[in-house]
Amino acid sequence: MPGKTQHYPSHHNIDNHTVGASSGRVLIENLDSVMQRKLWDDTLDGRVNTSNPAMFWNKTPSPEGCTAIVHNNPKLVERFAGILRTSFLYCPQILLTDAELFDGIFFLALGPQAINEILGKSLADPPSLIFSGRGNTFEHCLRLFTLRRINEIKPECKDTRYTVRPLKLSSMDLTITDDDAVSLNDSFYNELTSRVDAARQGACSIINVVIWAYEQYWSLQGHTALNDVPVQSNDNFGFLAQRWKEWSDAIAAGRVGYENQENPDFYRPILGKHPSMDNVQPKEAWSQDFKTIFRGIAKSSVPIINSIITRAGKNSAVSDRAENYQQAVKDIIGDNDKKKPIIERTKAFNRIDEACNEQDICTNNLRNILRDWYQFMYQRTLAFHLDATLIAVNAPENSYEQIAARSAIAQSDHQTHGGCHPVKSTTASTKKTHRVGALVLDEHVTKVLEKMSASAFGLFCYQTRTVIRKWRKCDASSIHKLKARTKDMAYSVYEADKEQDRRQEGLTIWKSFIFAAVLSIIAAMCDNVWFGNFQSNQIWIVVLVSWFVSMIPNFIEIINWERGVRRGVKTVIYMDRPDFETTPSSEKEGR
Repeated sequence: MPGKTQHYPSHHNIDNHTVGASSGRVLIENLDSVMQRKLWDDTLDGRVNTSNPAMFWNKTPSPEGCTAIVHNNPKLVERFAGILRTSFLYCPQILLTDAELFDGIFFLALGPQAINEILGKSLADPPSLIFSGRGNTFEHCLRLFTLRRINEIKPECKDTRYTVRPLKLSSMDLTITDDDAVSLNDSFYNELTSRVDAARQGACSIINVVIWAYEQYWSLQGHTALNDVPVQSNDNFGFLAQRWKEWSDAIAAGRVGYENQENPDFYRPILGKHPSMDNVQPKEAWSQDFKTIFRGIAKSSVPIINSIITRAGKNSAVSDRAENYQQAVKDIIGDNDKKKPIIERTKAFNRIDEACNEQDICTNNLRNILRDWYQFMYQRTLAFHLDATLIAVNAPENSYEQIAARSAIAQSDHQTHGGCHPVKSTTASTKKTHRVGALVLDEHVTKVLEKMSASAFGLFCYQTRTVIRKWRKCDASSIHKLKARTKDMAYSVYEADKEQDRRQEGLTIWKSFIFAAVLSIIAAMCDNVWFGNFQSNQIWIVVLVSWFVSMIPNFIEIINWERGVRRGVKTVIYMDRPDFETTPSSEKEGR
């Protein structure tokens, strides 16, 4: 349905003013397909077995099916809602990549209607979910994400038939290797190629073709008895097909936006950054721009990741292989003249696993940190490449996301506190000062938002619309304004969390009465006893003491709020635009 697909440029017009990456759209680091699976497993904590994708995505209702698991574990929806809503408050549009949408277990388990309801969206509202794809239509993107020709996997092979794409499928907890994809039987390849050709001619849906391919792959790997490839597929993954169809329909109906990365309006700015690439195709420009950005961002992180490896090297098991870990980092980043950066996550994770092949706890912890480092570099690159702001919602205390934020603050010559940490730095090459940094919120904000019902969140957004609008307009160019707007936003969320309780209100009234009585006594003592001999021009001392006593509760509240912001789990919004130079050698790479 290409005629109905809505396309969105890299900047959008929100509330009658044009906004860019600082406040226009956000890429959520937590909602990458790999991170979605981790969040899903951590939330279930082993209480439910979801290791069988054929049962989990089966359209026939069962206790092990997707719908039953979601309904029986409401914490899944709550945690997902908290992440989405926290991001939505700062940026009105949430960018979705192909991996997040086609392989993200939360987006597939809930579907577009439920997720729009979580954001409090009505049919009259413009879409807040924007799918950024690398094809003309949703179906085209799905084919590119899930299927490959055999000669694309094995360049030395001349076989142009289709097979499943080698990929770690987070939604199925299943890994398809290169060998798996090219070692299936001829009947599978012939039938799949025939079906893909029929879908490209409009005779059938590519969604059904991909589901058929996964069903057959699942069977041919020995999970289900199968003598030969049948013409009619079974319904093992029918619910997955239904969800993909719902997302396709939502895009066609305008409830979810679509952005075509091969549209000239999208890739023309990318070509502008690389003048030597005027004659290349959009796909090549996209790949080259991504590699250039990735190398620049990753190189700037080398001191941080090396310091982590050095600290971990105090353990003997780690110190013996410290050079291997550092070499793995170098291999992933690549060299301008010799090696290309590794921008395929499966290959990068395999390289990290090769370096961390020991089984002790310290080595496993370092492996996890290196994986987090790569995941963060990849997501930062993707956000910068797609002109979006990256946000990590409720990053743990010692996660790489928080380490990166603290390092940016520590290296700056200016910082502020109290809910946000905008920083200022000077670029050595230009000697120009510009604002960069990270904006930080404590986890209580997300926990309040995740507990709200859809209607309550919609009402909250309406009642605090001015606060939200001012917060979204802020960027790192005004430190004091950003600090004030962030506090305003957090205060609004905390106020929304207050409950109405008769006994609690009664206690509050009594406390206020007692406190007012104490203040009256103190004021009377100041006026008639302690400061009774003061001259009239010294009456300000009495006023000052009375004011200070009356403000004590406010001081206590501010101190508690500040402590909550600076400690523990935090949401980090990375507002800086990474600085790197495009060298001639890097521009030639990949051509």
